[in-house]
Amino acid sequence: MPSRGRGAATVVWDLRPGEGMHRFICDVADPASVQDAMERTLEQAGTPAVLVTAAGVGSVAPLLDLEAAEWERVQGVNLRGTMLCLQAVARVMTEVGGGSIVCVSSISGRMPGRGMAAYCCSKAGVDMLVTVAAAELGAHGIWVNAVAPGITVTPMNAEFRAIPGMVDLMSSRTPLGGIAAPATVGDGRRRSPTAV
Repeated sequence: MPSRGRGAATVVWDLRPGEGMHRFICDVADPASVQDAMERTLEQAGTPAVLVTAAGVGSVAPLLDLEAAEWERVQGVNLRGTMLCLQAVARVMTEVGGGSIVCVSSISGRMPGRGMAAYCCSKAGVDMLVTVAAAELGAHGIWVNAVAPGITVTPMNAEFRAIPGMVDLMSSRTPLGGIAAPATVGDGRRRSPTAV
């Protein structure tokens, strides 16, 4: 939802409890949990005008060692979770004449990475889901887009960034020569790479 500065409340669906008037515990991979969060949102914050799907988990394992349970965990959060949240909110948006949906994908959906089969495939799926959703939901006045950032400083990849030489390697593969800050992805303005 838009920021308070634009006259709307921000609602967060997250596995972790936290402070905030509109923060609801939600497992995005679970249809019942998503439906509950949607109902709470409607009751306490009103009809959503904007959805940003940003829940995600990473995984690093050589393809031949990748366990089915790990594959399912990553697909469950990154792909199924995106679909369930998009679906729940879009159903409401169709009733009010539209809205905007932005899904956080990744360049990993288009650029293979060794040891990242589960993650790369989940993000490639998000890209296709967004394309299909845009085609289907445009007639309802719903804009569906994706942002596909490169590596960004988040708690999820802290261990990955701690691997000796990894920051330099990832920085050398980006056009701006650095790792992005979350604000760079969020506001779309060009900023200097983050020092890590």
